[in-house]
Amino acid sequence: MKRSILILPIVSVALCCITTATAETKEVCVVGYVMDTFCIDRGTLLDNPSVKTLEHPEKHTIHCLVDVPRCYDSGFEILSPSNDTKYCRGFKLDSNGNNKAHTLARSTGSSSLGCSTCGSSGTQKNGFRATIKGTYDTTDSRFPVVLTTTSVEAASVGCDSSKEIN
Repeated sequence: MKRSILILPIVSVALCCITTATAETKEVCVVGYVMDTFCIDRGTLLDNPSVKTLEHPEKHTIHCLVDVPRCYDSGFEILSPSNDTKYCRGFKLDSNGNNKAHTLARSTGSSSLGCSTCGSSGTQKNGFRATIKGTYDTTDSRFPVVLTTTSVEAASVGCDSSKEIN
């Protein structure tokens, strides 16, 4: 199996065009909005139904992401900017990534801002973003492709493009 690392800013995640015949695992780093699959599938935000999910992920509350069982139980995805809509599905996180994103979102949010399971030190109410690293199989035909997550960190961490290997 060929193994390489690929550092992607979220603007360049376009997995729907991958057409490779041999199994290849790629390592990626993306920075973007994290949203639950339930809200994505319904097309509007559960806690703000007048807002289209993929047009305004910055309005998705951390409360919805981490407090509402049907939302966090559906799993998380990282969104990518798109030409035809404002955002599209980039990667679906595996269970490890879901747990790490859930924990980070809870530490980012605040109980004083409407997140009942968050602590009091966070300062963010909505638009949860993160830096997510992991690997994916380029022959995975699922959409979105599942990311085997190795880390979930604050969006401010970013990706180190000097690690790019071809």
